[in-house]
Amino acid sequence: MLPDHRGTNVSAALHGYMVEYLTGDGCTRARLTVNQDNARAVAYYLKNGWTDAGWRREESGMRFMEIRFSAPPGAKLDARTEGPVG
Repeated sequence: MLPDHRGTNVSAALHGYMVEYLTGDGCTRARLTVNQDNARAVAYYLKNGWTDAGWRREESGMRFMEIRFSAPPGAKLDARTEGPVG
């Protein structure tokens, strides 16, 4: 987030749109990367339900953040991927 846009609720709007888009498409989990030195972003995601999955050697300097969404009622999930069947 550019400094001029911090504190303007742009992050909340973008995050809300992303969650709505992913869950509307049947997604039950997501992962993203954050620069490990960006404590502000890590704190934002943690505050909004994401978990810190740590860093991966192949992604130097990056931390993985993960979130799980509730499956829609009656949804059939693939046991391997925990995503929607079909």
